[in-house]
Amino acid sequence: MSPRSRKLVIFGNAQFAELADFYFKEDSSYDVCAFSVDGSYIREDRFCGQPLIAFEDVRKAHPPGDFCMFIAVGYSGMNDVRAKYCADAKSKGYSLASYVSSRTKSWSGLMVGENCFLREDNTLQAFSSIGDNVVLAGGVTLSHHVRV
Repeated sequence: MSPRSRKLVIFGNAQFAELADFYFKEDSSYDVCAFSVDGSYIREDRFCGQPLIAFEDVRKAHPPGDFCMFIAVGYSGMNDVRAKYCADAKSKGYSLASYVSSRTKSWSGLMVGENCFLREDNTLQAFSSIGDNVVLAGGVTLSHHVRV
């Protein structure tokens, strides 16, 4: 794996955030440095061994010029919530990271938007593309010329 090139804050403190932490640490060039959620959801000061910071205060400790963010908010019925926090993070100045498993099969030129999470064993055929804020569990096949 390549050296860690970008520092990452993951928004979330539940299962999806734990999963994102694992994949980003094991299979990306991102260095997970902290987690963030709305202050009212903080019950402990650490998550997955990293600081857990109120989203309202995240810019102070982890400025957007030095860190990017991944919004790890649940799968089922949560797309609108995830999209809201993506917009909030961008309004704070953060760029949004995407994760594409090294075990995904794709052709050169694959276009992947921001805040995407594509796990292992996906097949993305020629000319397929992924828009913003897409989560694909393992084992998905996108046919040629498909845009998600």
